Amino acid sequence: MKNYIIIFTVFLFPFFGNAQDTAITYTQVVEIPTKNKFEIYDKAVLWCAEAFNSAKAAVQYTNRDAGILTINSNADVIIKGKNNDYTRNVTFKIKFESKDKKYKVTVYDMNWSIRHSFEELASEHPLTSSTTSPYRDGFENIKKSNEKWALLKQAVDRDFKLLLSNMMNSITKDENW
Repeated sequence: MKNYIIIFTVFLFPFFGNAQDTAITYTQVVEIPTKNKFEIYDKAVLWCAEAFNSAKAAVQYTNRDAGILTINSNADVIIKGKNNDYTRNVTFKIKFESKDKKYKVTVYDMNWSIRHSFEELASEHPLTSSTTSPYRDGFENIKKSNEKWALLKQAVDRDFKLLLSNMMNSITKDENW
């Protein structure tokens, strides 16, 4: 009887274990066999200066000796809807860690909000793996909210994979000119 209970529990665990919403994060480890920790770190700082409108405002912590750079920023994500496009503002943090011959970058603490005007943002909501939207815009029906939620996550995925790809290209390219 004990054997059956253990087997039953093992088969059910994956279904119940995935029921929770998890925060969306992106992690990338890139090996660069020709560069040391400081060369990689310096390239990341240069990428940050080029990628963000105000790198000074975005950079929250920098330690060249430890090879760590943390960034807080936000970006407007354009979502292509069925009838029209709309924008959501996404805030996020980036932690960059360099070692000799490789680096790791993690994008985390991602939240989204609706921009009501150029200056004003509505309350923030975490980006999660949930298939159900945590927010409904006015009297919008649940199906429409869930469709917008799925489109938002697709747009964020597209934009943040592009961000990481641009970072990787900038850090790994050799400056032979």
